[in-house]
Order: sequence, then C-alpha cells, then structure tokens
Amino acid sequence: MFYFDVFSYPLTTEEIKRFSPEKINSIHRLEEELQHFHQNHYLSCSENLYSLEENFSNIKKRKENNQRAKNIFPKAIKQARFIHGFPFVRAVFISGALSKNVQTKDGDIDFFIITKPGRLWIARTFLILYKKIFLFNSHKYFCVNYFVTTDNLEIEEKNIFTATEIVTLLPMTNPKFYHKFMETNAWVHDFYPNARRRETEHIKPTNNNLIKRFFEFVFSGLIGNWLDDFFRKGTHSVWRKKFTGMKKSEFDLAFKSTKNVSKHHPESFQTKVIDKIKERILLYEKKHNIQLDQIRKWMKII
Repeated sequence: MFYFDVFSYPLTTEEIKRFSPEKINSIHRLEEELQHFHQNHYLSCSENLYSLEENFSNIKKRKENNQRAKNIFPKAIKQARFIHGFPFVRAVFISGALSKNVQTKDGDIDFFIITKPGRLWIARTFLILYKKIFLFNSHKYFCVNYFVTTDNLEIEEKNIFTATEIVTLLPMTNPKFYHKFMETNAWVHDFYPNARRRETEHIKPTNNNLIKRFFEFVFSGLIGNWLDDFFRKGTHSVWRKKFTGMKKSEFDLAFKSTKNVSKHHPESFQTKVIDKIKERILLYEKKHNIQLDQIRKWMKII
C-alpha cells in the first residue's frame, strides 16, 4: 500500500491482494486482517477502499480518475493499433497511469513498444516525427517513452517501481509478445506473487499495412543498419546536450539509449517514486512506533 499511497490512491481488497508481498489464498482471510488493521487504526477504510491515512478527497479523486480512464480507453485502443502500423513495431502495450485504470485531467496515454531487433531507433524516430509534425508534439494521447526489442525483453532495473509497471501493463496488440515479455520478466513475482497476467483473448489481430511493409523492405539491409545506428547516436547526443546538468548515473537511468532499449524519462520518475516510498515508510513507522523491516526487505529499499 505504500507504493499507491505515493499517488494518494486508496485500494480495494482485490487490489491489495494483487499487490501484496505475500501469497494470499483466501480473500476472506485478507478481509478479516484488513478489518483488524482498520479497527486498530493502522489503516483507514471508507466505501470499501483502504489507505494508510484517512482522506475522503482521495476516494472522490480515485472515482473521478477511474471514470475518466474508462472514457478515454477506447481512444487508447485505437492509438495502440495505429502505433502498431508503424514500420518495425511488433507489439504495443499501455503503461503508466491508464494501465492502472487512472486518468487525471492533465494526464497522457503512455505506450510501451516492442520492435524488431536492429530497427528500434528507426521505429522510434518515425513515431516521434509523426507526433511532432501531425500532433504538434502533443503528449496527451501519444506518449511513446519506452521501447525494447523482441530479442531483449528483460527489464534491467529490478525494483518495486519497474515490477509494478510490468504487472500492470495492458497488451493491446500481438499478445504472443506480451506472454513472452511476462515469461522473461518472471522476477516480478518476487515482488507480487499474486499478480496474474492480463487477459489477451479479446485482442483483435493486426495486419501489416502496405506502407509498413514497404518501409520494412526498404530498410531491411545495410542502409537500415546504418540508419538505426545514426538515429540512436543522434538522439542520445541531443538528450546529452539538453540535460547537461544531470549526473551521468541519473542520465543513464532516465535516458537509456542502447541498441535494444530506448527510455526517455526526463523527470527521473522512478527514482522520485522510490524516494517517496521510503519517506512514507519512515513516517508510518514513527507514527505507529513500529519497524517495517519486512516491507523494506520486500521492496528492496533497505
């Protein structure tokens, strides 16, 4: 719950089970334990939503964001299928807030994209050019910040933040790569042993359009190899010049730019979230005069 407390997001019993650090076999037993914690003032509960602190405005905000997510989801599906039509894109997932059924008023739609090996940077550049030219660089419905290739699906950073992002991903196209991705990142069950994969039976097949096939043919050989490397080096150089004040270790984490991975997180969101979790654990321990060593160990933030 400390993770979602960072986002002021109260949880249902089912969500607590899904994001619990321990294997839970009985939802009824969990409900009894939650009620016990509530009665002893370790948790707040209102409208069947649990949080660390009582805050009725967070319940209202959650409901509004859930409804907003429901309203925008059909557009997100269309955008995902549209992105899949770009050259060398092999699968598209929804990530970020929307993958957790949340959409704030000023929120965007984040996409996690899998590409063909050796062509990640061509695919990424085509998508960024489309966003800049046709969407006037708007991030609202077209935020493409994370790319990996089909032969490099394992996420290097293994922590509570990345585990949460992975288990909440929503596959939108080509479900076989979703299942392969989840198999490759089975380490997430060390954090979330109750998390199950998303259903994929409803995902409609996608066909490679003529334009996609044409560009994939044109850039299939040596020219494609050269162009992909050119785009990677050029993009990395632009990012390095733009964020000169950032430490190298922070830059390498926020702007990963390898042959098989592209990550563009200029706000260092991952680091900020983990730091806020640590702060909340300290405050909770102080308030209730307890030690949460097991929680720290589970989150690997000791």
